[in-house]
Amino acid sequence: MMQQRCLAKLSDKYVILNRFVNVGLFFQAGLLFKWLYFFKAGRYFHLVGLLMLSHSVFAHQQKIAYTTILFNSRTANIEVSHRFLLHDAEHALNALTKKPHNLIESQTSRQLFVDYILQHFSIAVSAQTNLMLKVVGYEIEGKHLWIYQEAPIDAVVSNAAHQPDTVQPVDIEHSSSAQSSNEQALSAQSLSGMSELSELTVSQTALFEVWADQNFHINVEIKTQVYSALLSKERPTQTIQLTDANIQY
Repeated sequence: MMQQRCLAKLSDKYVILNRFVNVGLFFQAGLLFKWLYFFKAGRYFHLVGLLMLSHSVFAHQQKIAYTTILFNSRTANIEVSHRFLLHDAEHALNALTKKPHNLIESQTSRQLFVDYILQHFSIAVSAQTNLMLKVVGYEIEGKHLWIYQEAPIDAVVSNAAHQPDTVQPVDIEHSSSAQSSNEQALSAQSLSGMSELSELTVSQTALFEVWADQNFHINVEIKTQVYSALLSKERPTQTIQLTDANIQY
């Protein structure tokens, strides 16, 4: 009888001990599961963070501006528009002048940047014929700075060499007379003799001293045709072949 009681007590102690062991194992398993979960989650969020950081760095480092050269059938003009990110333009002007600038608040700063860009830009119709572009104006629209130029289409065959434009650009956004002067400049011109134009040579050498990876995306639009080129520090000048382009309107 005594032996049975001892065995029963030992059995009860075994059950209690077994329960504690099971609880301990369960607790340890829980800790292990939580550790693995947070470890995996940490790896996941770490990976996402790296991807977001790399995307942000890539987006910040990628410098590109856009220039559109439009043969406008309504105005009989070649209309050139340059688009720059305002942040990039301001940063570049700071680096070029070694002084701080605010392109939104300072017309003088905007004028400096516009002059700099246009002094480095040219369109050549042939090896010896360059287009003399008139500066229409410039404006800030959202996060972009736009610069506008134009020339009569029949001036493309002019023999005048390209010189930096002496006409001061008009700040379209802050000038009440800009619209009327722009309309006068957009008077219709003759398009005779233009159907033989087969190529344009576009050159842009600005900003490469600030960013070696700066690119300029060029689009030439003639009616429904679009011809493109990408200018870089290695290739700042490119000749765009106007295949099947009919300039005669």
